Amino acid sequence: MTYIFNDREPVYIQIAEHIKAVLASGEIGPGSRVPSVRELAAGFGVNPNTVQKALKELESSGYLFSERTSGRFITDDVDKLQELKSKIPGKLVKKFIADMAALGIEKNDLPSYVEKFL
Repeated sequence: MTYIFNDREPVYIQIAEHIKAVLASGEIGPGSRVPSVRELAAGFGVNPNTVQKALKELESSGYLFSERTSGRFITDDVDKLQELKSKIPGKLVKKFIADMAALGIEKNDLPSYVEKFL
């Protein structure tokens, strides 16, 4: 994994959001084992404690669960994963709008920008 972190939010939250996107995409299916903390830390290029915090966040949200001696796994709750998938587009659109506003582009002009790339 190559990942570039921004300065606007904590790294562990960015890692958790990235993992959520992977879960929502279906790239890794329900019940699948999650790579170890050390593997993920090496992939993201961060301290294992940062990854541990991200994974705990995902567990508390119900997207992952732990089995004491076997590691962490993706929830088997397909409805929970589908709900996650339905939330992500809204977050991306809000971020897009905020980023464009930061550039000085007004909301009324957004459709023409989007249309150029469709």
